[in-house]
Amino acid sequence: MKQDFMPAEQIELDAGTDAVVIGNIKTQDFLIIAGVAALSLLLFGLLAFIPVLVRALVFLIPIGAGLFFQMDGPRKLKIRREFSARPREIAAGNPLAHGYDWKPFETLKNFIVQDGQVMVFANLILPPTDLLSDSEYEMLTEGVAAMVRTAVQVGAVLETYLFHRSFVPERVENLTREKYWMETGTSRYVTELYVRLIFAGGDVAKAETLSNRIRRAYYAGGGKGEWIWVSAANAAQESHDALNPGALRKRYLEVIADASRRAG
Repeated sequence: MKQDFMPAEQIELDAGTDAVVIGNIKTQDFLIIAGVAALSLLLFGLLAFIPVLVRALVFLIPIGAGLFFQMDGPRKLKIRREFSARPREIAAGNPLAHGYDWKPFETLKNFIVQDGQVMVFANLILPPTDLLSDSEYEMLTEGVAAMVRTAVQVGAVLETYLFHRSFVPERVENLTREKYWMETGTSRYVTELYVRLIFAGGDVAKAETLSNRIRRAYYAGGGKGEWIWVSAANAAQESHDALNPGALRKRYLEVIADASRRAG
C-alpha cells in the first residue's frame, strides 16, 4: 500500500506561528500540561495505599510533559515520524573518479565529437548578482532567456549549471597569512555558469557557427559577465568539482600548504 508523505515545506517549522504563546509554550500545549498535572494530582489521591515516595513519582509525569513541550518536542516528533517513514534505498555506485568516461575529455579543444554529436563547452564568469541593480538583474535574466531561445531555434541542447567554488591557483608565491587574505579577499571564491551545447550531426564547423550565434544572443539580450570557451578537459574537471566539493577544497588547501612550506 502506497503511503503519502507530507512534504517538508508543509511541516510546521515554527512552534509559535499562528498561536498564542505562554512563555515559550503554546496555549494548547499549556492546557495539555495543566490537564496532565490535574490528572497526576487525582492519581496521587487515589493511590493513597502506595508509599508516599512511590506516589511522588507521579509528579514526574507533568514535569516530563512540560519539558517535552518546552523543548519543542511535538514538532520534532512530527518531523521525525514523517521523514523516518520515507524509504531510504542507497545503492553503491562507482567511485566518483570513474563515474563517467574521462578519455574523450582529455583534450585542450573546446569541443569533442562523440556518438555523432558535437559538444561545445563554455564558462560564463558572472559578476556578483547581489551587487546588481534591479534593472541589471533583469537584463541578465533576459540575456539567459535569449540564449535559451536561440539554442532552441538552432536545434541545440543547452545544459547549464551555476557553480560557486574556491579558486585553485596553480601556485602561490611569497605567502604570508595577512598578505594572502588581504590580496585575495575578493577572488578566493568565484561564481561561474558552465555551459554545454550539444549539436547533432557531428559537423564541427556548423557547431562552431551556431555556438557563436548563441553567445551573441546572450549579450544582445543584456547578458553580463565574460564568456570563455573552455577546454573539454577543464569542463570535465569542473563538473567533477561540482559533484565532489570536498576534493576541490582539498586541492585548494594543498596549494596553500605547499606555499606555506616554501615560505617557512
